[in-house]
Amino acid sequence: MKSKNLIFFAAMLFLVVALKYAFGQDEDFGEFTPSYEDPLDSTFGLMTAAPILGAVFGAMRVLFQRSARPVLQPISLK
Repeated sequence: MKSKNLIFFAAMLFLVVALKYAFGQDEDFGEFTPSYEDPLDSTFGLMTAAPILGAVFGAMRVLFQRSARPVLQPISLK
């Protein structure tokens, strides 16, 4: 699996899990169950997790690009 596909898959998986958590979807029945918790807790968690995950995905991308073979481009004589 290519590194771009792996990063894209991880980002989409995180997005789907975050949306299911945000809307309080129950996995047993698949119904919408509203949660009555304090919204500041989940907002604070999301605001702290977003920069951390951004740094992790950025570091992964840099490492994948440094370990990749160089791409040779043909010489154009225009």
